[in-house]
Amino acid sequence: MMSELQQGSPFGLLLQLSETGARNALPLPDEQTLQDDWRGIGFRLAGRTYVAPMTEVDEVLSVPVCTKVPGVKNWLNGIANIRGRLLAVVDLGVMLGHQPCGSSSKARLLSIKKDDLYSGVIVDEVFGLQTFSSHEKARPNELGSMDDAFVSGAFEKDGEHWKVFSLYRLAESEDFLNVSA
Repeated sequence: MMSELQQGSPFGLLLQLSETGARNALPLPDEQTLQDDWRGIGFRLAGRTYVAPMTEVDEVLSVPVCTKVPGVKNWLNGIANIRGRLLAVVDLGVMLGHQPCGSSSKARLLSIKKDDLYSGVIVDEVFGLQTFSSHEKARPNELGSMDDAFVSGAFEKDGEHWKVFSLYRLAESEDFLNVSA
């Protein structure tokens, strides 16, 4: 009698739907498969492709309007108000000895939130989420540039070389923290 009531009732239909879904569901990927993938936000800076670890990018934003700050290094564009929080805006290209990034319509800001630090770096272009497997690991090429202090590895995918750029390493560097001119 109970099964007759359940089959015709909304609860019975939900129960049947749940059982059917459980029978036909694909298995979850095993833990090893999940660990093999590495994800980051891809970007271009001075003609090179980089990827920043997902865990180090708080947000990707359009380049905000900045209020200039007197007496600072030329790579600090100023301070921006992002949803009520003040964000120091750094032109990463200028900081690393390249051309300014903020002039192109493709330029974007990668915000960094680490402990009490909330700042952002402008890059030439953002390519969005990039996923790499462990067999795509490579050695960083073009060694000897100013960015090497912030590069922690590389990937090779579809003929493209991606340097892993650590925003946290950048944010901890003495140059980044000392903005006074």
